[in-house]
Amino acid sequence: MNNKKRVEILIKNLIYLPNTLGDYWVVGILFLFIIFFGFATPRFFSLSCWLITSVYAVQFILVALAETFVIITGGIDISVGSIMGISSMTAAWVMRYLIQSGISLIGSIIFFGLLTGICTGILVGFINGYFITRFNISPIIATLATLSIGQGLIFLLSSQTIADIPESLGKFVSTILIGFLPISVLITTIVVVIFYIILHKTTFGRHTYAIGSNPEAARLAGINNKKHLVKIYVISGLLSAIAGLLVLMRFTSASPLTGSHFELQAIAAAVIGGASLAGGKGTVIGAFSGAAIISILITGLVLLNVDPYWQLVATGVVLVFAVYIDQQRLKKVTRKRAIAID
Repeated sequence: MNNKKRVEILIKNLIYLPNTLGDYWVVGILFLFIIFFGFATPRFFSLSCWLITSVYAVQFILVALAETFVIITGGIDISVGSIMGISSMTAAWVMRYLIQSGISLIGSIIFFGLLTGICTGILVGFINGYFITRFNISPIIATLATLSIGQGLIFLLSSQTIADIPESLGKFVSTILIGFLPISVLITTIVVVIFYIILHKTTFGRHTYAIGSNPEAARLAGINNKKHLVKIYVISGLLSAIAGLLVLMRFTSASPLTGSHFELQAIAAAVIGGASLAGGKGTVIGAFSGAAIISILITGLVLLNVDPYWQLVATGVVLVFAVYIDQQRLKKVTRKRAIAID
């Protein structure tokens, strides 16, 4: 068998992979990436590479999960990066203020700082959901306004990096459990499991899919669409805030640029993971896999010494490929249903 024939067979198998794996076909793509970079660069399977990639991936996973919840309902949240930034900045500002006020209880300083960051994310998410449902503003317009306002408020808080926060935060989050599990990865895993249960095992999750699939039918079934959508954007704000706080703890400082352009990465990861911009489709495993694909792609290209600009190009190509493959799979499913009805 010549090389050309092998390539044709490989491409054919990739095209039919989604039909074999169903909604979780992206997991197969993830494993293909791991295998490819494992052969392309031996350092890819080293412990140090795993630690760097996993710690780097947690922020993508959380914002992708936030975006997936919103996209399932047929909306979109382009303020997730701004929420990351303002949550980490407010948390750092509060911690710095408490320290400068003479408070010596480090535990209290950390608690109130992180609580402020979490509440900030929840508040911004609530504002997004309220304006979208109360005034019927398009989600993209409402969250675009929030993104702009959030970025302005970040620089009003501080135009420079805030570094006056307890070093114990950095020591805690950089702890490696059982030799290979960073604390930040453990926290993210717990969060992913919790929201997996919420989306896939509860009435709340079923209502989320129902609203995204057919809002009017969901309303007639007794679901309070507006109230539910507000909760969805609150969840998005919460997850984005957690991502921002993990970045804050990792660097023991908050930068005004934290979360900048993360909205694009979040949407890309969610779509790569199988979330449909038309609504009604998306999974937690898909969001996790989509974020992991982007993280592994960037790490692998860095190990191969690929120019950073080409990394952006590669991410875009993977996104287009993922959408194309998913559309082909959906067309085939639609044809089968049409044949069954006939």
